[in-house]
Amino acid sequence: MYLSEETDASIKQLIENGQFVKMQIATRAERSLRSKTMAEEGQKRMQILTEKIQNLVNFMKNDDEKIVLLNLKHTEFVKLVQGMADQTIIELSHRGSTGR
Repeated sequence: MYLSEETDASIKQLIENGQFVKMQIATRAERSLRSKTMAEEGQKRMQILTEKIQNLVNFMKNDDEKIVLLNLKHTEFVKLVQGMADQTIIELSHRGSTGR
């Protein structure tokens, strides 16, 4: 009879251990699935962030090109005004010397 009780106790312990292991596996599977979902969401957010940064870089690059063009036009305008001023001074000096 003693062997039967010992066998029953061992079987019960094995069943309890099996149920515990089953719960641990289910818990770890659930955590693994959550981790996978979070990683995928993080990957999507990184892709969106990368696209936004690239758009910003392109925007800034376009602005840099516009600033360079504007600076060139400003320089041309200054040269034009300087040339007009120089010409006006020359004309005024000619008028001044002929008017004497």
